[in-house]
Amino acid sequence: MAASGKRDDEWMGQAPSRDTMVDAVPTGALEAPPSGERIGAIVAGRYRVERLLGSGAHAAVFGGVDQHTGDAVAVKVLHDRLAHDRDHVARLLHEAEIMREIAHPGVVRVMGAGQDEGGRWYIAIELLEGEDLATAIERGPLDAALVVEIGHQLLATLAAAHARGIIHRDVKPENVFLARDELGSLRVKLLDFGVAKSIEARASSPVHRTHDGVKIGTPHYMSPEQWAGMPLDARSDVWAAAAVLFTATVGVPPFDAEDLGTLMTRVTETDAPSLAALRPEIGPAFVDTIDRALATDPADRWVDARAMAAALHVGGARVDALDWDE
Repeated sequence: MAASGKRDDEWMGQAPSRDTMVDAVPTGALEAPPSGERIGAIVAGRYRVERLLGSGAHAAVFGGVDQHTGDAVAVKVLHDRLAHDRDHVARLLHEAEIMREIAHPGVVRVMGAGQDEGGRWYIAIELLEGEDLATAIERGPLDAALVVEIGHQLLATLAAAHARGIIHRDVKPENVFLARDELGSLRVKLLDFGVAKSIEARASSPVHRTHDGVKIGTPHYMSPEQWAGMPLDARSDVWAAAAVLFTATVGVPPFDAEDLGTLMTRVTETDAPSLAALRPEIGPAFVDTIDRALATDPADRWVDARAMAAALHVGGARVDALDWDE
């Protein structure tokens, strides 16, 4: 599974693991794996555990093999002490359900999820090879053309989620994974749907994982309305995606501060800096697209991820004909 930074109740602000996992945990915050979980163990009668990728407060993530297919997998296993915690179990299963529902190439494939015969709650997904965007940015700002390619794929995935009434709520560089297919082409995967939510609450769902007014997300990539605890829609993810692409372009996020209070004030009350001043060699179309997406008022942003993607290009190489249904 791929690395995810701390959420509101986990590892916010910590540097994540750079291993090839999805929704894994920072290896810098390892704790003992769940009791009974050892290298060589079999989860759900088919997933053989071969190595520990990461572990944290709520779950451990293992690399292994699906013995039925021979595929490499990442298996996220809820810690034994939380096996009877209805909220944690619901969140784990909710994440698998969301990924299956979106069913887009930009979301990792779920092989299985549930409770195995040993009472362990788990999700098994494809194991990715590559690195997250945060790791790539650590080496310096990315070429604008590459940022556009990453942006188009990221926005296509968000558009697929939004079309199903789902907002991610935690788009950040650590959750954007840069993988390669068998031909060597870049394949961007959006990770960690653990705090994703339906835009319209499903009345049939008995489980409420978050409450109105509760701030969920990662500080530097939370939209102004997310900071304010207001209802969110697709435009909040558009803001976060723009903040991620801004960071990839210049190497730092659009807003920063020494404390969360000051950061919140800057995000909610001031305009984001324009890329025009930071990367003047980049064409105005690219700059204007990011600037608009980072508008404080959602009404001033691109209406959705599809609209932003159609406008996102650099130089004369505009990409309008995206394969949204691939």
